Amino acid sequence: MMKLKRDYKMTICLRKEVRTMYIIDMITDNDGEEKLNDRYPLRKGCIGNIYNLRNSEPMIFEYSKDNQGNDKQGYLMTSLVKFYNEHVNREEIAVHTMNSIYYLKKI
Repeated sequence: MMKLKRDYKMTICLRKEVRTMYIIDMITDNDGEEKLNDRYPLRKGCIGNIYNLRNSEPMIFEYSKDNQGNDKQGYLMTSLVKFYNEHVNREEIAVHTMNSIYYLKKI
């Protein structure tokens, strides 16, 4: 049993390393106006991985770099995802949530 658990953990770590990285290009309200209040400007330009991108669930964005290029740890959990669109050969994603639209670019 222990061997299986160890192998399982190793598999998770390896999968995490090859995930696609995205940069948060812009965050707008649902009317298309860029959000400049609160912590939204600090999120723009951050780099990380997208987890749990499903309709009717929150998107989870795991930070790896802040908008200055410094290492950053932590997660952004959005409001519930209404829908999302992938554009330009999946190089760009627009995630429409209940409160915002997140524009992310693959890097």
